[in-house]
Amino acid sequence: MNKRTTATAAALLISAAAFADGFKVSGYLRAGLSSTFEDTPVMSTKTWLGGIYFNGDSSSTRARVNIAFDGNNDAGNSYGAFLRLQYTGSDDGASENWGYGSVSYAQAYAGLFGNVVTVAAGKMKDNWIVSSGFEGYSVLDGKSGAAVTITPLSGLNLTGAAIIDPNYTAGSSINMNGNTFLGGVKYKNDMVTAMASFAGYGLFVGNVAWTGTKNLIVTAETKIDTDHGFNDTLKDQRMLSDEQIQYTGIDKWTFGLLSYQYLDKKSIAGDNDFTLTLTPAAAYQLNNTVRFSVEGTYTQPVYDNSPKSYATIVPAVRLSSDKIANVYIWSSISTDQSQSKNCAGIGVIREF
Repeated sequence: MNKRTTATAAALLISAAAFADGFKVSGYLRAGLSSTFEDTPVMSTKTWLGGIYFNGDSSSTRARVNIAFDGNNDAGNSYGAFLRLQYTGSDDGASENWGYGSVSYAQAYAGLFGNVVTVAAGKMKDNWIVSSGFEGYSVLDGKSGAAVTITPLSGLNLTGAAIIDPNYTAGSSINMNGNTFLGGVKYKNDMVTAMASFAGYGLFVGNVAWTGTKNLIVTAETKIDTDHGFNDTLKDQRMLSDEQIQYTGIDKWTFGLLSYQYLDKKSIAGDNDFTLTLTPAAAYQLNNTVRFSVEGTYTQPVYDNSPKSYATIVPAVRLSSDKIANVYIWSSISTDQSQSKNCAGIGVIREF
């Protein structure tokens, strides 16, 4: 979608949202400036907050606008549409390098038979079989096509979908093949979540989570390229798994532990390479304005001729002007400058 079309669509939908019930506009803009500590420091505008835990593994400068419409008819069926416009700075240059960006999601949905059946089509946002973990893996999210979800009982989703082949290249014919179809099942209640899904294009996703203990979250999720070597389903590795434990039961404190496992990274020559990371994290809310946090990531590669293990420590201070506008002052300290540079930065995020 070109800039003019994107801007026009956004303007029309935002205008409609101001005058129609059921519309909701939300999003955020976040940006930052950081610099390495070297004889010749390198500056960057790509990172708004370093680390991984307290930025949700999303450190890049970004602007996002979500436009949603949800309604219900007299028969008890829901319906609606969702559009996400997302803008990112393409490099570390000045503001003219920011474009209007792209449409991340554009889908419509309708419920049938008292929402026992839900049909959705467009560029999909997976609301049905996405994993409930730190990353939120999905075989469906971001794909173009149509999906049917059956919910025979509360909390249980059975989803099947047909999508455009992810290996499609512009200018070629779009044919139905084994990469077209995918499906999954997810069950969630107040205590547990479990899901599994598989796509014909070669991706398996699995997830279990425990939320049955007050103030405690325990999750584990994985995505596996089941057709490794044929396509680049995961782009970077054959398998990626993560586990998270978070406890908020002590007043003003947040404690977390996050771990990732990578198998067969495409950037590493040979097969069966394995990399493990561990990230303990803690935050203390001093008052309504100030929060202190620290996290440290230990990285251990396990394969022939692998680099040495190393660690990074990221202390940060969050200053809140209100609940939706925050300033972060942070630094990243590494034990191995060849793998990760020492740096410091400042970032701002404004949600709406």
